[in-house]
Amino acid sequence: MRVAVEQHPSSDMFQLGQAEDFQLILEHGKKLQVFYKMQKDIPFSYIYFRVWKHKIDSILPIHKALHKLGFPVHVDEITHHSYQNKLIETMLFHEHNLRIPKTLFVARKHIPACMTFIQDTMAFPCIIKDIQGKRGEVNFLVKSEQDILDVLGEHPDVEFIFQEYIENQFDYRFLVLDGAVAYAYKRMRSPETHTHLNNVSAGGTAELVDPKDVPDLVPLAEKAASVLGRTICGVDILQGKNGKAYFLEGNACPGLKSFDVGNVFVDYLREKAQTRS
Repeated sequence: MRVAVEQHPSSDMFQLGQAEDFQLILEHGKKLQVFYKMQKDIPFSYIYFRVWKHKIDSILPIHKALHKLGFPVHVDEITHHSYQNKLIETMLFHEHNLRIPKTLFVARKHIPACMTFIQDTMAFPCIIKDIQGKRGEVNFLVKSEQDILDVLGEHPDVEFIFQEYIENQFDYRFLVLDGAVAYAYKRMRSPETHTHLNNVSAGGTAELVDPKDVPDLVPLAEKAASVLGRTICGVDILQGKNGKAYFLEGNACPGLKSFDVGNVFVDYLREKAQTRS
């Protein structure tokens, strides 16, 4: 429950009210947008999130968004919480002007009632993926309202985000260690898999890339890792058919099976250990 303190417009009295059905829209080059509904048509003067730890995936991004936009939110433990999920990562990329696919968040319990809003905001086909997603799991290309409802039915306990589908043939994975790209490879999906995912874990293939061959992307990958505050980060950048690069996510636990990435990572850790000894 999101609890707001509202000030009665004709007096100095305060009353408690509830704001619900929060929605966030992130689009490159545009200001973050937040939508919500109030139980009573009275402007609030102060917002306190009474219960949030058991709904951290949905409430923490909302709190951070409202705080960033200057809403009068109660500054507390939640404000300084360092937890990150895919939505918070996307918000950080957006804040630091790293291009992202257009992104929409609607709390899952409100998705069925918000279909018109979703269709007005996101063109089909679009991506719907687990807010905690990893390895390309629980990540779907949906083409209709029914597709969305089917995904919700198959995954009843998952919070989702919606993202614009960017036509592509491949993406890049950059392994960033201590702020510098240490490894890079291109990931390409197989036509035989009938998936929109390029992930090796989803059946895609990988091709080693010399970072010198993608000089424009290397500093951006390093910036992405820095924005997320990660010294070890697998940054995924999708190369759209429109020629633009889009930041998908930054993995705190990047896969180590492709090529000799595992050896590079082990050497990195060995050097860290030697430095401390």
